[in-house]
Amino acid sequence: MSHLLFHLVSPQDWQQAQAAGIYRPTSLETEGFIHFSDAHQIRFVHKNLYHERDDLLLLVIDETRLDSPLRWEAPVGSIAVNEQRFPHLYGPLNLNAVLQVIDLSTRDLKEVLSELGTIGSKTGFQEPPFGKLSLLLGLLALGIGGIVFTHTLIRLILSPAENFLMPWGYSLLTILSTLLALLGGTLGVAALVQGKGKGFAAAGCLLNLVLFTLLCMLTFTAMMAAMPIQ
Repeated sequence: MSHLLFHLVSPQDWQQAQAAGIYRPTSLETEGFIHFSDAHQIRFVHKNLYHERDDLLLLVIDETRLDSPLRWEAPVGSIAVNEQRFPHLYGPLNLNAVLQVIDLSTRDLKEVLSELGTIGSKTGFQEPPFGKLSLLLGLLALGIGGIVFTHTLIRLILSPAENFLMPWGYSLLTILSTLLALLGGTLGVAALVQGKGKGFAAAGCLLNLVLFTLLCMLTFTAMMAAMPIQ
């Protein structure tokens, strides 16, 4: 599914872009980029920056068709811990990336977003849920790992010289939990690299890193305990 972005433009500027065959707004010259929004940002931008205008057009843009580089960046001067990032296009907008041009003088923005399937969810289908999935996998690995750790503690108390990952069921649970932690950490890194889901991704990375390290140490210790003494 396409990753949709949005941009508000006046009819006059859009007519000029069509005549020129490319869209170069004033912000590209003054700031070096074009301001875009994703599904949950466009209503905020429309309400706070263009609330007095009723003649705007909404460009629905497919990110995968953009010719110029796109970067997700926090607004200048933002000092929030979990600062929101906006998509900025560093170059002109090629017109073949515009999927739809919607006249907001005759349409309600909320209705338009609802038809596009982007309303009712903060992320919609705009942001891959890697950050949340990373945290979810970490919690799942923590639950499975908790069973293994509890079993390990009991085995260490009752039979300190034995391989405490026996029977095989607990060994398999350890392997599963380790793999989940590894996968969760990888997804968390992917989300951080993309610059989205920052809070969830950071928490997922930290949780999965700790779990992966502890489980690897547990497995190594169990292997050493099972080795015969020469």
